Amino acid sequence: MGCMECAMAEARELYEKTVRNLPVTERLRLASFILNDIAPALTHFDLRKDWTDEETSDLASFLMEHAGRYIPLDDAKDSAPPTDKH
Repeated sequence: MGCMECAMAEARELYEKTVRNLPVTERLRLASFILNDIAPALTHFDLRKDWTDEETSDLASFLMEHAGRYIPLDDAKDSAPPTDKH
């Protein structure tokens, strides 16, 4: 197991033991903190060469599963986004 695999195993263990037990609002704050921290590096990130096909597929599956919870796929083409009527 390489150094990166060890780091990911440690991160997963930390998540399972600590982060998962936090309230949802605190997990969202942590997610926001992490995403804001890595955002500047995204200009140098090439998904095609930095991720494996399996990781890319997992991400696509995750996004489609969660998008389907908020945008029903069979109604998406027929519905307009909500408008603010204030």
